[in-house]
Amino acid sequence: MSQKYLVTVASLIALSKSEQTRIHMNGLYNVGGTTTEIEAIIKAVVIHGGVVKKLFCPNVRGIT
Repeated sequence: MSQKYLVTVASLIALSKSEQTRIHMNGLYNVGGTTTEIEAIIKAVVIHGGVVKKLFCPNVRGIT
């Protein structure tokens, strides 16, 4: 079950949905998720999310 939350949290972070991210992070903790997993998700999304934006949306204003 925690894998579902991991994917959901990663998706919500990538979409900048802070309130929903917080709710699902709490759910992840409730099913046994760890702070280490959350940190890994955040790092991966920040690194890869930025790369995807630059590759696929280079001319969209507001995307850096």
